[in-house]
This record gives sequence, C-alpha cells and structure tokens, in this order.
Amino acid sequence: MKMRAKLSLLAMLTVLAAPAQAVEKQSWDFIKSGETIQFSYGVPESHAVTIIFRCEAAGQRVEIVSTVVPRNPKKGQAARTTLSNGSTTVVYDGTFGRDSEDDGFYFRAHVPAEPNVFAVLKSGKTLTISLPGARDRVPLKGVAKPIAQFEAACFGAKGQSAKAGS
Repeated sequence: MKMRAKLSLLAMLTVLAAPAQAVEKQSWDFIKSGETIQFSYGVPESHAVTIIFRCEAAGQRVEIVSTVVPRNPKKGQAARTTLSNGSTTVVYDGTFGRDSEDDGFYFRAHVPAEPNVFAVLKSGKTLTISLPGARDRVPLKGVAKPIAQFEAACFGAKGQSAKAGS
C-alpha cells in the first residue's frame, strides 16, 4: 500500500513539473523595443539564449552574440565561430565577453549587414554553432517569421535585397 502511495505522489509531481519544463522551451523570437531590434533563439522573455542577432548602426552592421563557448574562455580573447547549415557556412571573428562575475561568458562578433549573414538560417532544418572546443545545434523551425520581421525593421528596403540574395 505504501508503494502505491509513493508511486501516485511521484506521478502527481511529474505532472505538476511538466508545465514548468514547457516554460523553458526555446524558440525563435523577434523583439523591437525602443532602439533595440533583434531576433534570437532562446527561452522567451528571459536571458537564457543560445544566439542573438542584433541590428546596429541603422542597419549597417549586425551584432551576433552566442552563449556557445568552450570551457574556460578569457574575457577579451579573440575567437572564430562557424555557423553552418548543410552546404552553407559562414565564419566570423569576434571575442569572448562577460558582463559580470555572476554572468556566463558569451561570444560576440560585429559583422557587415550582408545577405550571407542570414543565408545560413534560411534553408535546412538545423543551425550548427561551432567554436574550437564548443558546438551546439539549434533547430531552424520557426525562424522564417522572426528573420522577416528583423530584416524589415533593421534594413527596410535593404532587407528585401538580403532576401533576394539568398
């Protein structure tokens, strides 16, 4: 009898925990708030993200920030990240950063706003983010709408040519 009660309690706790796990589900999202224009893959309305694309300098540059980093990076250390999806690959130079001792490290690159920045996101099913010593894969399901919103907000007519170039 005690075993049955324990199993029932365990089953109830599992059911109650399921909605909390669903909240942690990552997705592609677009954000435009004041001067901030970005799209990202992460947990909505949180700081838990895997990759962010942020508009800079009125659509002239894109900042790419990723939390895919190797063990023990050093703040300011130069690094190179590779974003790939099937036969499409782009490589960016950047640096590791950290805002405070409480925050984790991130990789950041500033790149010209060119069509190939987003071409790697516009086909296939998975984006692979790689650095020496680190690698992560994120699904591309649901990325089309946030990219279109980002290009329209950041590039305007330039975003339309970025779509045509891919």
